[in-house]
Amino acid sequence: MDSLQLADLLDQLIRADDPVPVIWDYLQRLWLPEERPATYFKQGEKRTMYLEKVLGAAYPELYREILPHRCACCNLDVASVAVPILWMDGLSLREALLLCRDLDADCDLSFAYSRLPSETIFYKEAIFHPWEAKTVEIKDVNRLSLDGDERGVWCPIPDKELEDIKGRVKVRTQADIYEKSRQVLLGICEALHGNEFLVTSDHGYISTETHFLPLPRRWKGAMQNIFGASRWAEAGTKADELVEAGYIVQDGGYYLVGNRYAWAARGKYKVMLHGGISLLECLVPVLKIEF
Repeated sequence: MDSLQLADLLDQLIRADDPVPVIWDYLQRLWLPEERPATYFKQGEKRTMYLEKVLGAAYPELYREILPHRCACCNLDVASVAVPILWMDGLSLREALLLCRDLDADCDLSFAYSRLPSETIFYKEAIFHPWEAKTVEIKDVNRLSLDGDERGVWCPIPDKELEDIKGRVKVRTQADIYEKSRQVLLGICEALHGNEFLVTSDHGYISTETHFLPLPRRWKGAMQNIFGASRWAEAGTKADELVEAGYIVQDGGYYLVGNRYAWAARGKYKVMLHGGISLLECLVPVLKIEF
């Protein structure tokens, strides 16, 4: 990643009325669908980690103020959407760009915001459950059962399968999980009436397998005591120094792990995590597709 390009980006952020769309556009250029699958996920993660490292140092208010505010008030307005909405749990920019490449359809990609903490339960409580429309939550992706006139469909993948990637155990790769998610998405679209859909997500995720921001040794124990293996916790323990240093963002009654900070765990630990406040956790894809 060219340091001069990042300097230009920071200059744009300073001058922009709304910095987040500028960051979203830049993020899309870091993920290159023409690369081989293994390279795509690895190098895209590496480039994104470096971007967030720079933003955390040069633009800390993005994580402390801007993203918390947007995640509270700038979520998808479901009532204004005229076509069926398909929520793919855990779908991130990574997979959305591949869908734009692979779907035999017209695709228009934009973004909305997760809720905080960036977990399914909080998003459903705020967005999905209050919606007074016909919706369904798919329990078994191998046995789709839809009437066809649903306005909203909740699908548990890719998140459910990403959570199965643990430690050094590789039963499935991200590329495998993406392909299964794509096939399930096509099955849902075929089962619904119409040829236009809006595909979105409740949150994204970070990969702690290789490309995360390590914590200084002096803070690792304190972070583990507060969060365990999670990226969010109730704000019960005093953590002023960690908040001031940017390792924790407090949002209401919750502590969130800031940026892409993480710590290695032993054994069969999850490597695809969410609940915190990083770009790919909080900026969720909104993909309009027309077959």
